[in-house]
Amino acid sequence: MQRLSGFLLSATLLFLVADRLQALPLADPELNYRTYRTEHFAIHFPEGYLDNARRLGKVAEDRYRSMEPRFYSGIGVTNLILIPNTDTVNAFASTYGPPRVALYLQSPNPGEFAHFGVWQTEVFTHEYTHILTMYPYSGLINLAIRILGGLPPNNLTPVGLVEGFPVYEESQRGNGRLNDPRTNMVLRTAALEGEFPALEEMLAGTHRWPRGQVHYLYGGRFVQFLRQNPEYLAIGAAQKLDQYFLLEEPALLPSERLQKLGYPELEEIYAAFREYESVRARSEQLLETPFQRITHSGFSKEFLQLNGDRLYFFGASKAGSGIYSITAHSADVRMPANPPQEPIAKPDGAPSANDLSGSTDMQKHSLSYFRNPSASGGFTVLSKNDSVEILSSEDGYSHNASGFRYQLYGSNTLGLYSISEGERIVFPSRRGNSIAYIKREDPYRYLILAELDAEGQIVNERTMLRTDLYGILSNSSMSNDGRWVIALFRPGLTGAPGLVRCSTGTLRCENLIPAGLENLSIAQPSFVGEDLLFSSDRTGRFELYRLRLKGESRSVEQLTTTNTGLFYPVAVSSDLYALRYFADGYDVVRLSGESLIHKDATDDFLSARSGDRNEADFSLPLESATVSDYDGVLEVRPYFAGLLFSVTQAESGIVAFDPMERHTFSAGIGFLEDTPYFSTAYQYNRFAHSFNAYYVRSSLKKRQFYCDAPSGPIIFLCQDDDYQFEYGGLSISREIPGRQFDQEYAVGLSHEKHRNSDSLAAYVFPARDINLSSVYAGYGFSNATYYPESISPERGFSFYGEGAFYPEDWVVIFDDRGKGTENAEFYTLNAQLDFFLPSFFDNHVPYLGAIGRWSGGKDPEIYRVRLSSYMRGQDPNYSTFGRGALTLTAEYRFPLLWLSRRIVSWWPSLDLRYISFAPFFDYGQSFDRQIYRDTWVRSYGAYADFGLNVFYLPVAFRIIYARGEGFAGETSFAFALVAGSSSQNHSMAQNNPLARALFHQANGMTDRSPVSF
Repeated sequence: MQRLSGFLLSATLLFLVADRLQALPLADPELNYRTYRTEHFAIHFPEGYLDNARRLGKVAEDRYRSMEPRFYSGIGVTNLILIPNTDTVNAFASTYGPPRVALYLQSPNPGEFAHFGVWQTEVFTHEYTHILTMYPYSGLINLAIRILGGLPPNNLTPVGLVEGFPVYEESQRGNGRLNDPRTNMVLRTAALEGEFPALEEMLAGTHRWPRGQVHYLYGGRFVQFLRQNPEYLAIGAAQKLDQYFLLEEPALLPSERLQKLGYPELEEIYAAFREYESVRARSEQLLETPFQRITHSGFSKEFLQLNGDRLYFFGASKAGSGIYSITAHSADVRMPANPPQEPIAKPDGAPSANDLSGSTDMQKHSLSYFRNPSASGGFTVLSKNDSVEILSSEDGYSHNASGFRYQLYGSNTLGLYSISEGERIVFPSRRGNSIAYIKREDPYRYLILAELDAEGQIVNERTMLRTDLYGILSNSSMSNDGRWVIALFRPGLTGAPGLVRCSTGTLRCENLIPAGLENLSIAQPSFVGEDLLFSSDRTGRFELYRLRLKGESRSVEQLTTTNTGLFYPVAVSSDLYALRYFADGYDVVRLSGESLIHKDATDDFLSARSGDRNEADFSLPLESATVSDYDGVLEVRPYFAGLLFSVTQAESGIVAFDPMERHTFSAGIGFLEDTPYFSTAYQYNRFAHSFNAYYVRSSLKKRQFYCDAPSGPIIFLCQDDDYQFEYGGLSISREIPGRQFDQEYAVGLSHEKHRNSDSLAAYVFPARDINLSSVYAGYGFSNATYYPESISPERGFSFYGEGAFYPEDWVVIFDDRGKGTENAEFYTLNAQLDFFLPSFFDNHVPYLGAIGRWSGGKDPEIYRVRLSSYMRGQDPNYSTFGRGALTLTAEYRFPLLWLSRRIVSWWPSLDLRYISFAPFFDYGQSFDRQIYRDTWVRSYGAYADFGLNVFYLPVAFRIIYARGEGFAGETSFAFALVAGSSSQNHSMAQNNPLARALFHQANGMTDRSPVSF
């Protein structure tokens, strides 16, 4: 008999993974949210942030009045959510469901992002532009996309334009990325070094540095070029650009849309834009201060500091991240003193730009025996005897909401341990047992001086400075003699931060450089004796400066001239070390003291002042505020999720959720092969634990009486006995992201009805019709890591186990006439263990895995499994089955190439992103009571993943070859769409309530497809 299977069925069901909107509560569950409404906005804020909500409401209405008439979105109410108590510097906007903007309130550190006055106004303008541009659509083609795909049609816009328009809008009031020296730095360096991204990289993305920032920086400058180029202004095209998102042409055809507005063809525009930026970069090229390039790994680096004779920094590359150090005199490759006009080639013999350990004496320092941090809030190094002790502020502190929090960690013989657990501590600086740092306790920031006790915990905290959420307090550093602490400080709403110095004896602070200086900012100060070094964009580029302090006398001198940017200065004797920007990222350079220019800049730093620019834009409105308890449920709107790739990617229907995703509901009708079904699900996600409920049901019609045991010609009358089912369940689940491990668990009740179960490919029941209900519990943990170019989880392991108990009264076995005749009692155990081993090669992953199942109890033969559901290359029609199954797997996963370029020269919207390959070997058996040595079955094969951009949108597919041995062995080929390049063997609990039921059903109806979704 042909088993009910097929790739389409498996793909449809496994796509259900995408249904979950928010794994964790959007905001800290301990916060009590309320709602403040203006004419066009519903602002949801935690108690204590009413003034913030009112200020932002005033800004929002101002943006509505100035931008809505330009973009014609037609939106009635936009939801705005304020999220404090996190160190995430980000925001997001969505027009899927209720239009909403979520703002994480933490602002960037000076020197990390564009100039900003009040951070919330800049980021809101950016995100609100997304709402205005993604929401509207017109034309029959876009209407068809909306009905079939369930997405706002403008969501198909290439990401370079999706982000380019908001970057342009955020920059129209004097701040934003288009007015930032860092943006000029990135584009100028790429043009000078011959690394300017291709059109397809700007529109669709690239694996090359600066990776995800390409959309924003190049996209924003490209939109600025479209709006301000004299040629396009002269022909009237630029004046029509606001209409781009209202055009009837599909959003995935940007060239056709631009030509509709009067622009030339897209490639012609981009060629002109690239030439414009190249000419501009060459015209801005300066005679540069000579330097030696010490490292050659590129990518990101920060927090450069000196301890003893070694330089320490936090770095990240395509294949690693963490704290690294090199000796302060390890330069072995000399760069040109003054880069030539032509693109700069990498020096002969220089290590690969993708190898963070390119320097021969590079050392990596990890506080944990497990995974390394992916982000840093600063660290401090102290020499002790023949070793060093590092205290590091790192991401990964577990809390019960989206975003992350920095936690201060130390290490001992047992590995990593928390310091002042639960407190958000950044920029630590230690001298002996004294430590200075910034503590974030929303809505305030504190500069703290404290001591470390014998256990390494913080005691005797004393506050030196404080500012509120709108101010800036960052980059604390203690002098070598422990007498002083410096920090960047801005007490007001707007302007650049100043430089303050506080006495550790009296706790009194003084301004060394005042806050609010016009047209310049200060970043990354450090001590050099009694003087201070810092980086500043005073000249339009980040150069290095020295603040000289002689008694009451103060002076500032510029030390360098650069064509890119210099950051985190450190003095070693008369030389300086710093991080310099290159086309492939940041690297350590050395600047000889003899080459420094010592140009006086005192007046610009110590005499200039600025007014309260843009501060009125964030003032409190005069009218009184009407506030209610959180009423986001009033903004719930049933959202038609399309006829294809819909509610769970398997069905058509509706979804509905409130702006904070506390309540999520979905309902739909779908088909599994020829079997129609109805499904509905509900999730409550207010607290750390999520409550989930689901119900899925197909027709459960009875068979004709002559089909109970058909024979002869009657068989042909009974071939329409399709598999029929009913699933339902309730569960409580939780996900716990952590610094060293991610954990999750779930407990729940599950109900199943199977009709015509003999057509199942994976499960074997003693009767065609059976009802099963159980109570189950599962737990998983993982410490595997992803890096920017990972094709699989790397350098870690993952485990998930689940047990289910089926009480006797909850299991009903029916006879061939559909009447219950007997009951049964048993339990099942499922477990999966994955090891992602380290490799000598970047992003290569030797993988070892095991997956198994066992049924036990009074009646264990009720629920048996076929080996084909756990092993590739096995025909389910002939596969062995038993109470248990065990499969061991070995794979070697590796990237063949990363390209991010077009495949055909004249077709820029068809690009090859990457190709990866993985040979595999499976070794498994099914069994009843014990595992026998001579019943193991083998299979082998390989799969290749291909990542493409089609019409500038990411698409990936997998080609699989599998060859099994034994009686059920078969040779199979498969083609599958995949999401990313991760292996199907790496999975934790399937907590999506609706997907959980159908995922198990997919396992029951198909062989174990080696396809990931």
